[in-house]
Amino acid sequence: MKVNINANYVATVSLDLELPEGKTWEDVEEYYVKWGTLNILFKGETDYREYDMGDGADEIDWKRPATVDVYNPENYDLIDSN
Repeated sequence: MKVNINANYVATVSLDLELPEGKTWEDVEEYYVKWGTLNILFKGETDYREYDMGDGADEIDWKRPATVDVYNPENYDLIDSN
């Protein structure tokens, strides 16, 4: 029997960010992270400020995946998961 195994890993990137002078987190209207870049829109501003968070490649723990799923490769039905 042939099976398809998916090992799912979690990668974390972290950034210690010094907010601009006079700003606190209460001044943040919106924020999101995309492609390793933190985008913050402060209240009263029209443009997001971008902060590079790094790629996190060194932060992946390859020793143990978060989950392992086993599928039937013919129809991709889930057979087992842990």
